Amino acid sequence: MIVGVHNQVDKPLFLTDKGRSAMLRDLYAQEWEHFRQDYKKSFWTIMLVSLVIAVVFYMLIVKNPQTVKELLATLAQAFEAKGIKSGGTSTYFFWTIFKNNVQATFLSVLVGIIPLIILPAFSAIITISTISILLASVAIQNQPWINILVYGILPHGIIEMIAIFLSGSVGIFLSLTVFRRLFSRNRHHYSVKKAIIQSLKTYILVILPLVLLAALIEGYVTPILIHKVV
Repeated sequence: MIVGVHNQVDKPLFLTDKGRSAMLRDLYAQEWEHFRQDYKKSFWTIMLVSLVIAVVFYMLIVKNPQTVKELLATLAQAFEAKGIKSGGTSTYFFWTIFKNNVQATFLSVLVGIIPLIILPAFSAIITISTISILLASVAIQNQPWINILVYGILPHGIIEMIAIFLSGSVGIFLSLTVFRRLFSRNRHHYSVKKAIIQSLKTYILVILPLVLLAALIEGYVTPILIHKVV
């Protein structure tokens, strides 16, 4: 018996450039919807609270130069423990910053597994407090802190802080989902598995590229800018 073989039009194994572009647009459109629905409120809340704490912290410590020096020494030790040292090459500086920020942002998302909702926001508060210490150190030395802020912090800092605020808001979204799954009367409406998948997608598609871009600017561009004003 001869079995007939039906000829079929072969489907392309790989997407065309147009297909890949459409797929990326769809992915980032989904991410935008996730931001609007799940992350936006906590993102702005973390940002506002962090900025208020940073300003208050700066105003408190800038009046006490000895406290600033002690905090700066502690900060320098923490940076050195993480491998961030002055005098290295731009490439070494870039990779060290990138690695540490990947760890910090991923940890903010990961701790969302714990249903303690404020926990993912701590990284943002700690990070922005370090900026207060650096600016206070510049101020007590009567250096032009506005130049340090504009040329030494903002070029990479805006992108980096967006990544940190977003990772905190994703962590809060995950933490809220876990909390509702455990304690809500409508717990069957919440899926921790789906929340984890969504959080990982946001991290890979949005947060990680932001961290990479910020590290590239801080490693290669910021040193050039800062040398013009220091």
